[in-house]
Amino acid sequence: MIASIRWRRAVGFLFAAGLAAACETPAPPPDPLAPRPVVEKRSWQVEHEGRSLGRVAELEIQDPSGPVTRFHVETPGGQWVGWIDGQGRVYQRVPFEDDDVFRGVHSMEKAVALLYEVEPPLRLVLVEEGGAVSSPDGGRVRDAAFDR
Repeated sequence: MIASIRWRRAVGFLFAAGLAAACETPAPPPDPLAPRPVVEKRSWQVEHEGRSLGRVAELEIQDPSGPVTRFHVETPGGQWVGWIDGQGRVYQRVPFEDDDVFRGVHSMEKAVALLYEVEPPLRLVLVEEGGAVSSPDGGRVRDAAFDR
């Protein structure tokens, strides 16, 4: 009789475990509009004819499908001037507008100059961690997304 009760309990436990496993639903797909983590990889100070125009920050958006690189262009006060994607597409930020203005596909130097509304050449100086500045080549802009 005790063996019969143990057997019934074991069968009942297995039945309950099977139901619990059968009721488990797969995780829903991630929301495509959910916020993504963003990491600033590095930044450059931008100068033109001895005057500081602001900075360019390389950002990496950590998307589930893979990292997305964007370069944000800002004034010295931190105002957002525009951004450049990894393919060189340039978008200018317009205050009080919902959408950014597409300005074309350009080299990095031309794109940054276009957003600051100045003529090339520009001088970009890499800002090291901790705020130190280094410019081994005089800071002249090179393409290939600032020599990754």
